[in-house]
Amino acid sequence: MEKLIEEYRQGCELLREAVEGLSEEELRFQPAPDKWSIHQLLIHVTDSEILSTHRLRKVLAEEEPLLLSFNQEAWVDHLGYERLDREQHMLLFKCCGPACCRFWKI
Repeated sequence: MEKLIEEYRQGCELLREAVEGLSEEELRFQPAPDKWSIHQLLIHVTDSEILSTHRLRKVLAEEEPLLLSFNQEAWVDHLGYERLDREQHMLLFKCCGPACCRFWKI
């Protein structure tokens, strides 16, 4: 379990390493109109992480938590992922993981 927690904690750095050296054009390339760019995927990973950590807190704290899903396609389209600041979202992602790791040891 400790190894999994440590890998989770390093998630942001692993993502950064995976995209290191890619040009802005490569990061924003969409292989098809209905496929996401790497930039959009990075924003999505952050949004998913925020929601997942929220759900985990609800499960741990509430007797009958209501866990809501989200329409990821609507978020990409209506929140303008292509215009969002990737670096700002990567910083959010970096903060979420370690803040949540302590709950896994409860």
